[in-house]
Amino acid sequence: MDKCPTVIQELILKYKQDFELYESQPKPCILQYCNVNQICCYDRFISERLLELLYSRVPLFEVRQCIKCLLRIPANIFVEYDTACKIFKQRCELWDVTPNNDSRQMDYWAETLPTILNTFLDDGDVGTLYHQVNSCLSRDYLYNLRITEAW
Repeated sequence: MDKCPTVIQELILKYKQDFELYESQPKPCILQYCNVNQICCYDRFISERLLELLYSRVPLFEVRQCIKCLLRIPANIFVEYDTACKIFKQRCELWDVTPNNDSRQMDYWAETLPTILNTFLDDGDVGTLYHQVNSCLSRDYLYNLRITEAW
């Protein structure tokens, strides 16, 4: 009993690696309300464009294109989401598991803006997108938000 079998040692090392990856995985943040005079505020820009998109009559294919463009903006929430997805994939590879959809299996990212937008790109349901985006942004945030000129 002095030595553990190699199978158990390997399993322990896998768990150690998995927990290290899990701890390094970013947790979701919320969009922050920014000062109107601030020159570069990705969060404000994203939320304003989303609201304009949801409250205007735009063809579905244009909504999809706009959302794809928004997801490429280097806002913290999108960068952290991409990092979390990459780490999640590494964890799945460690255990030889194939995830169906990365973000939907990361429980703590389930109702965040990046997941909502990516889910819309997958299924195209504008009604669900409208409801989820409105519930994602807080009431106070929406109250304080001033819609700017159309882009």
